[in-house]
Amino acid sequence: MTIKKINNKNIPIIKVIGLGNILSGNDGIGIRIIQKLNNIKNKCLFLKNIDIIDLGTCGLDLLYYLENTDFIILIDAICINKKKGSILKIDGEYLINKSSPMKISSFHDISLVDVLTIGNEIYKLPKIVMFGIAIGSIKIVNNFTLNLTLDIDKEILISIDKIIPLIIKEIRLFIKMYYCYFDLNHESK
Repeated sequence: MTIKKINNKNIPIIKVIGLGNILSGNDGIGIRIIQKLNNIKNKCLFLKNIDIIDLGTCGLDLLYYLENTDFIILIDAICINKKKGSILKIDGEYLINKSSPMKISSFHDISLVDVLTIGNEIYKLPKIVMFGIAIGSIKIVNNFTLNLTLDIDKEILISIDKIIPLIIKEIRLFIKMYYCYFDLNHESK
């Protein structure tokens, strides 16, 4: 693991980024999760130094958020052959591995996999974990979804309360690893 010393306090730069379109029904689940995390952040000291960001359907703009960061958790709806509301944890390296058997469908202007692949060509990516919420299939015609609605299916909404502890667990694991790395390498504090 490469640690970037971005600040003088040796505090890891961690971002939790929600992706999706809240006006496209189930595709808005990543944004709903970010909204819930922001509500929790106000009550949870542990999340105080974590950037929790709603990026919508950002496309290549995501590259800006990958820079000068130690750890990113991405949250997005995914069209995959799994039960609706299933939560998948996917390592960032696995996403950009060309031989990976996982194919994630997206109807954003550019897929998350493509953005991460481009980012990997430009600079060394931070540690990335993606949480995908299976939403079934979406009918797309001429790059537009046909289900413009604020409604999210019940089985997908239930995933919000299930995923929050998983996200917090990932952040805690990364922070432990981060400080252990500094201790092992006798970095100045």
